[in-house]
Amino acid sequence: MYPLDVVVTFLRLVYEHTCPFLTIKSPYKGKQPVELEYYIKQFWGSRKKNKTTAQSLLTESELLRELTTRFDELQESVVCTIIRELTTIGALCQVMVDINGWEIEKFLLTPLGLVLWKRLDHGLLFNQQQISSQDLLNMLTREMVIEMVQMESVVWLSLHQSGLRAEPKGPFTREMVCFGWYLLLNGAIAKEHALHLVLTSKKNYQWDKTLVQGLNVIAQSFFSNEDMFKLPSIQAVLRRRSELTRGVGSSFVWQKQQSETDEYSWWEVGDYTNNASVLDHVVLRLVQRTLHWSAMPGVQELEEKVNGLVAFFRHLVDNPLSGYEMSTLFPLSNAPDFDYALQASIERVLTEFAMTEETQES
Repeated sequence: MYPLDVVVTFLRLVYEHTCPFLTIKSPYKGKQPVELEYYIKQFWGSRKKNKTTAQSLLTESELLRELTTRFDELQESVVCTIIRELTTIGALCQVMVDINGWEIEKFLLTPLGLVLWKRLDHGLLFNQQQISSQDLLNMLTREMVIEMVQMESVVWLSLHQSGLRAEPKGPFTREMVCFGWYLLLNGAIAKEHALHLVLTSKKNYQWDKTLVQGLNVIAQSFFSNEDMFKLPSIQAVLRRRSELTRGVGSSFVWQKQQSETDEYSWWEVGDYTNNASVLDHVVLRLVQRTLHWSAMPGVQELEEKVNGLVAFFRHLVDNPLSGYEMSTLFPLSNAPDFDYALQASIERVLTEFAMTEETQES
C-alpha cells in the first residue's frame, strides 16, 4: 500500500515533464491536462521527440527528490515500488536518453498513465487514502481498454489518412473557393442534388442574378468583396471549374450535356451518414484555401463567418434570395441529416486547425 496523494502527485510530475517532449504546452498550476485524443496524437505523432526535448523527462533520482520534498516521511522504497507498479501496468514508459555521452533512464507518461491520473485525481477512489497494486489493476476496466483502442484508431487516421488519399494538384482562386462553398452550403453533394445551371439564348445562365448574389454573399463574408462576381463575366468564371478538381481532388464533379443547355456541378461526398471522410476532405480543402486567400487572423474568425453562412443558406436566416429561383438552381432538397453532418464536419476540421495552431505556437 502507498499513499494515494503520492501516486497522484507522482503522475502529475511525470505529465508536466513529459509535455515539452511531446510538444504540449506545459501546464500551469491548477490547469487540467489535455484531452486524451490530443495526448495520444502528440505521443505518437509529435516530430520534436529528440535528445534535446527529452532532457525535460525525469529520472528516478529526480522523482525521488521532488516527492520527498513534498512528503516529509516518504521512503525511497515506496517511490521505487510506485515506479515498478506503474511501469508494469503500462502507465509509465522507460526511455534511455543520451546525456553527455551517458545513457540515462528517464520516464515518459503513456496515454494509459494519463487516464489513470485523471481518474485518480477526479476522485475515483473517494475517501481512500491508501492505494494498492490491485486497486490500480482494477482500474484497467474493459471500458477503459475500449476507449484507448478507439482513441488510438481516431488518432492513427488523423495522422495518416490524408497521406493515403488522392493528392490535390494545386491551389485554386478566390472565385473557386466561393463557388466551392456555394455548392457545399446549398447541399450540392451528389448528382441528384447538383447545382442545375441552364444556358440561355443570350449565352448566359438562367437566374444568373440570384446565382451572382449568392456567390457574392460568400465573397463578402470571406474576402470583404461584395462585387467579386458580376453578371457579364459569371459564365467565364464558372468555365474554370476544373480548378476545383485540381485543388480538392476527384470529389468535385462537373457535367455538361453535349446536345443540351444544362450544366451540373456537385461534390460527390458519398454516404456521409456512415463515413464522412470525403465530406471532411472537401471542407478541409475549402478551409485551407479560405485561410490562405483571406485576411482573417485565424480559425476563430473563420468559424464565425462559416456559422453565419450556414445560417444564411441552410436555415434561411436574413436570406433575401428568391426562394423560387434557388429551388430551380437546386431542384432537390437534402435530407434533414445533412445539416447536422455538414456542421459536424466543419466543427471537426476547424477544431483540428485550432489544435494545430496551438501546437505551432508552443
